[in-house]
Order: sequence, then structure tokens, then C-alpha cells
Amino acid sequence: MAKRRRRTSSITSTSSSSTSTSSCRSTALQHSNPQIVFGTLLAALCSNKPASERNLVIQKTLNHLLTCLLSKSSNSILQSQQTLHIPIISLLPVIINCKCLEIACSGLEIVGAASLYSIEMNERIASDDEIVKGLITAESSSRRSVSMAACNAILDLFTTSIGRSKLLEFHAIENLMSLNLQPLQYL
Repeated sequence: MAKRRRRTSSITSTSSSSTSTSSCRSTALQHSNPQIVFGTLLAALCSNKPASERNLVIQKTLNHLLTCLLSKSSNSILQSQQTLHIPIISLLPVIINCKCLEIACSGLEIVGAASLYSIEMNERIASDDEIVKGLITAESSSRRSVSMAACNAILDLFTTSIGRSKLLEFHAIENLMSLNLQPLQYL
């Protein structure tokens, strides 16, 4: 069958190689290897491929990461000290500031879920100034789903004293209050 694919048009061989690449990605993601998750996200973020292809890979990887955070079983994607690997955390500011609505919302949901996963992870996320700035920027987004996801992530980050102090440092409370005092624009 492999010989047959080589003899057919280049479109068929391209689609079969992309299918095998896609199945390799999903197999790798099923094993929850943090280096593969990081590498997949980084490669997709830096890729010159069309935005729809990149966004699909990023979204699938983020969905997997969120599933790992929300599942009760232990995952190798989480380190033994119950935090995400630092390289994955380093990509969160880029992800939560993404122009693609679904990716930004998924990134914000990951920040919220990770903040609630453990005190150590909450503190690690709160100590990243770019993530906190990204949350504050996202909460004032004109897109309701992004704004709601950011507000939820901020509230999740408030669960530790370090999270609260970082959010106070960046005036997150004032931003939340100003958003609540504005007339409802979304109805």
C-alpha cells in the first residue's frame, strides 16, 4: 500500500504524511511528555504555516494540557512538585495574548486551572509578571468570552497571598471594579 501512495498524486502523499504527523502528535500528547507539549506549542507559535493550521495544533495541545490539569490522576506533564514545567509557563503570556479567540480563552482557562491545581503552581504563575499583565489586559477585552475567562483566572489567582499581592501590585482590583461599574455592553 505504501508503493501505491507513492505512485499517486502529490496531494495524496502530502495528506498521508500530514495524517501520520498528526497521529504522531496525538500519540505523543497522550503520553503527556512536557518536552513534547512545549516543543509542539513553540513550533506552532513560530511556524510560517497558515494561521488555521497553527491554531488547530495550538488548540489541540492546549486542550490536552487543560485536560491534564483537570484530571485527578497523576500526569507526567506535571512535575513532582505539582507545578507545570517552566518552559510551558513561559509560553503562557504569548498564548493568553493571542488574537485567536479560542486560543486566548484556552490559555486563560489553563492559567485559572493551574492556579487552583496547587499552591506552588499558583505562586509560580503569580510570580510571572507577563502572565499577570496579560490577565489584566485580557480582562478589559471587548470580546466577552476572553474577558470572562480572564476574570475567572484572576479570581483563581487570588486564592494565595502571593497571587493577591501580585494582582494588587498591577491594580487588577481597580480594573475589575471599573469593569463592573460600566454599563453592560454585552446584552
